[in-house]
Amino acid sequence: MPELTVSPLARDEYPRFLELVTETYANNAAASGEMTFEQARARAAQDLEALLPKGPETPSMLLRSLHTADQCVGHIWLGLRGAADAQYGWIWDIYVDPRHRGNQYGASAIRLIEAEAARFFGVTEVRLNVFATNAAAVHLYERLGYSVTSQVMRRSIDWLSP
Repeated sequence: MPELTVSPLARDEYPRFLELVTETYANNAAASGEMTFEQARARAAQDLEALLPKGPETPSMLLRSLHTADQCVGHIWLGLRGAADAQYGWIWDIYVDPRHRGNQYGASAIRLIEAEAARFFGVTEVRLNVFATNAAAVHLYERLGYSVTSQVMRRSIDWLSP
């Protein structure tokens, strides 16, 4: 497996990044049943505009391309969150091209972005959210030592309807 490196997301990569973040979120949100695909796309667009008002140059955000020696294989996005006296890194998105999955690039990307979060922001903790239906991601995060800190559960009560 070639070594993975991260580099700042180039301005010309940003439109594709937005597309992938939107599609990944919409697919996962729809698969979870949390909202429809169309609702998730709309929410993603709204959130991206609010979170990244200056695109890749938005302060307190690290947007990184994932590279092997000869090609881009994905991206990772981490931002700074929390109160001023208790800040932490938040992984908003990680994407590895399906053709390159299974090579441990996701794990490597997380380790690399954790190191950048510590170096750039001085944080000692990184958090993230994952849809329960994304079993591969859940397994990856658990393997890397992430633990569940909260859970949202739901139950349909449509059987009560007349």
